[in-house]
This record gives sequence, C-alpha cells and structure tokens, in this order.
Amino acid sequence: MRGRHRVLVALLLAVLPVGAVQAADCLNWRPAEVSIPGKIRIVVGYGPPGYGENPDEDQLRQFVLLDLDVPICLPRGLRGDPPHEKVSSINMITGATPVEGLHTGDHVRVSGLLVPREVGGITDVLFDYSGVDKVD
Repeated sequence: MRGRHRVLVALLLAVLPVGAVQAADCLNWRPAEVSIPGKIRIVVGYGPPGYGENPDEDQLRQFVLLDLDVPICLPRGLRGDPPHEKVSSINMITGATPVEGLHTGDHVRVSGLLVPREVGGITDVLFDYSGVDKVD
C-alpha cells in the first residue's frame, strides 16, 4: 500500500501548477508586522472623494508608493478579501514619517502593517508603515 501512496503523491505533485502561491510563503495581513525592502517614489493620482471614480470631482494628490525589490503575496483576508499574488508596489499610508522625510528614490526597508484597501489609495494593498530605514 505504501508504494501506491508514493505513486499517488508523485502524480499529484507532477500535475500541480508550478509556482503556485502557498499561504506559508506569503506575508500576512495586520496585525502581523512586516519589514519589506524597496524604493520609495511619489506619484500623483486621484484622491477624495471617489479616488478616480469621478475624475471631474476628485482631487489630485500625492501618493507614496513602495516599489518592492521582490514581489510578495498575501493570503485571503479575514473579511473575504481575495488573495494577492505578485504584489510589486504598495501604497504607503499613515506612518510616523511625513512625506518630506522619506528617502524618495533611495533603497529602504519599511516596517509596518499590510492592510487591504477599502476606500482610498491607489493600490489594492496598503502599507500602514511605522518606520523607514535607508539600506546601503
């Protein structure tokens, strides 16, 4: 019987999609604090009230993005948010450091909480950051 199980496991592994994201390989949503390396950039996009849904009424504003060194994935959220694969850019929100104090264009490591976008922001994943450190 053991031989049959080995063959079955081997067959299952052979037909699974290569590169499929496993929850264990992904970063976690809040309350888990994460630290992610990347480059910070400032972009202009639509802000309140509709964040691009009504461009004639929405204000233009600056958004701080973290372009990740390596794409990340996030599992399904607790409120039914879909899993996210290959996230390469995250909208940084709140944070302890004002935009002027960020190391724009430099390679940095940012710490904080990953949260799904509900309202606002220009990426599906938001980064409620608490710290930014320049990396050499």
